[in-house]
Amino acid sequence: MIEFLHTSKVYPNGVEAVRDLTFTIKQGEEVFITGPAGAGKTTIFKLLIKDESPTGGTIMFGGASLNSLPDKEIPYIRRKFGVVFQDLKLLPDRTVEDNISFVLHAIGISYSQRKEKITRILSLFGFENKYSLLPKELSAGEKQKLAFARALSTEPEVLLIDEPFSHLEVASAWELLQLFCFDSLHKRTVVVITQDREIARKSGRRVIELKAGQIITNV
Repeated sequence: MIEFLHTSKVYPNGVEAVRDLTFTIKQGEEVFITGPAGAGKTTIFKLLIKDESPTGGTIMFGGASLNSLPDKEIPYIRRKFGVVFQDLKLLPDRTVEDNISFVLHAIGISYSQRKEKITRILSLFGFENKYSLLPKELSAGEKQKLAFARALSTEPEVLLIDEPFSHLEVASAWELLQLFCFDSLHKRTVVVITQDREIARKSGRRVIELKAGQIITNV
């Protein structure tokens, strides 16, 4: 599903964020990418969704190289990813319903299909009576749930989650992951990026640990 082959990224200011990374994430695998601040986790995140391009090596997705992907193809690749951002990136002036509808509309889902998908996903996450609320009217936990619901509403091939433990207590965030992301019937690929190495190690999933832009553990 995902391959980094001797991948490096040097930013214009000369900072080498990641160096000679080689790893594979198989389809349906659940993987934690961890390490301290500055280890290169955010760069991997940006490389995966084509916010950045590598300065060395190759990144493969589904057997195709992302390096040579034309700009016009980038939106189609991004549709294969459901992303939960660290800062959630909920639309503050849109309701719960519209936050979901916006991403479905962006990928070309018809109005009737959007209504069906919105009803199903918001019911799954317990938002049946909160369609018209704005994000500021939700609790921290509800905002996190809405971000997960939005990411999953597009039925992505890969779920990419950035720092899920930064907004919630560990137990609550872990419950979200267990209920909606891990061991699901869809067997989608799940990549969790977190600074919390202890949680990653206890997860029972494969852990790719970074330090100073290089892999120090991949088990």
